[in-house]
Amino acid sequence: MEITTIGMFDSGVGGLSVLRQLERLNQLTTDRMVRFIYLGDTARCPYGNRDKDEIVLFVKQIVDWLLKLGADSIVMACNTSAAQAGPAAKMRSPVPVYDLISAVSSYVSQRPGKVAVLATAATVSSKAFSKAITRLNPSAEVLEIACPELVPLVESGQLTSTTTRNVLWSYLKDFEAKKVKSVVLGCTHYPFLREAIADLLPATIDLIDPAEHLLSSLRQTLTGSSSYESSTDKLQSTRFFTTGSAATFAQTATICLARQLPAVEHIALAELAEPDTHSAPATTFQAVSPASS
Repeated sequence: MEITTIGMFDSGVGGLSVLRQLERLNQLTTDRMVRFIYLGDTARCPYGNRDKDEIVLFVKQIVDWLLKLGADSIVMACNTSAAQAGPAAKMRSPVPVYDLISAVSSYVSQRPGKVAVLATAATVSSKAFSKAITRLNPSAEVLEIACPELVPLVESGQLTSTTTRNVLWSYLKDFEAKKVKSVVLGCTHYPFLREAIADLLPATIDLIDPAEHLLSSLRQTLTGSSSYESSTDKLQSTRFFTTGSAATFAQTATICLARQLPAVEHIALAELAEPDTHSAPATTFQAVSPASS
């Protein structure tokens, strides 16, 4: 059976909202197994308030590291990275690099009415979503809104707190008056707040998770139908790393994913900063057994 390794990264736990979608690939293919390497760069989180040059540097380091671990493709599970360093990542990598902005733009460009994009300050400043959408539909009306307070709330596991609800309302309160018809969750941390966001908006406003559209794009590169049904198999096919505290990452990730994670491995920033060694032999992928409850 063919095995495909997808390397993924985010500034923290946000990209896990993408991982939970892409893990479904193992329920949609019969001729291969898809396994994942996930890196949460929590030591340098958040990315949303950093300069472009700094983000580009981080992305290059992470791409090099994922390649050394044998990634057959790379998913930028961080829209700030994709908006600020997408071209740099694609130039850096000899394997395909995917991002969520490209994946969702075609769908959003065909949606009727005004589209609001909730994103980090860096993503909003780049206008990555509005550029991608209006390139496909010049008449599309896109409202991009910077939400700098949301990533720290998700990283601390505050998905349903009163503080989170109040912060969300400060961003969403004018949507009905502005006749917003669709809302793009334009940072991968935000799908973990989907229920809280839905509670504050009229049911007529459509919430769009770009990861669902990335799943569709990646599925087209794979073939067959369901052959993997065991959730344990899927857990063991994913290896988790973080540049910050492994215990903290595991604790927050468990809240976000509502499941027990395998062991989380720590990777030092100094190791990410090592010189480019694309030609080095790929590290053998070893599944990590789920941690005991």
